[in-house]
Amino acid sequence: MLKNKLVLLSLLIIMPFQLAFAAPDFTIIKAQATLSDDTYLEANTLEKRLQEQGQALVHKSLIPLSQVSYFLSRADGVQTITIRGTANLENVMLDLDLELKPDTVLDIMLLARISSITYL
Repeated sequence: MLKNKLVLLSLLIIMPFQLAFAAPDFTIIKAQATLSDDTYLEANTLEKRLQEQGQALVHKSLIPLSQVSYFLSRADGVQTITIRGTANLENVMLDLDLELKPDTVLDIMLLARISSITYL
């Protein structure tokens, strides 16, 4: 009886972690990557491409000062906001902060990243 309770307790503890380590759904990952790629398209091309993917364009905009482009799309009652990544030199300078740091193994100065902005 005690052994059965231990097995049940072990299963209850382990099961939530199985979801965290489950195999990724590459269909969803591919769809998200395609949406990310779509942020570089012009508005008229974007709307057609989204329709091909079963998405409807809700809103598209460009923030002029930083040249950040984004759009909002909807499919099956779910809205997704997609933000374009680095598109020009100004974006690179905003995204990345570098400095020279000494490498003791090679005994030379190397360019090292201080910080980076990551969008999820």
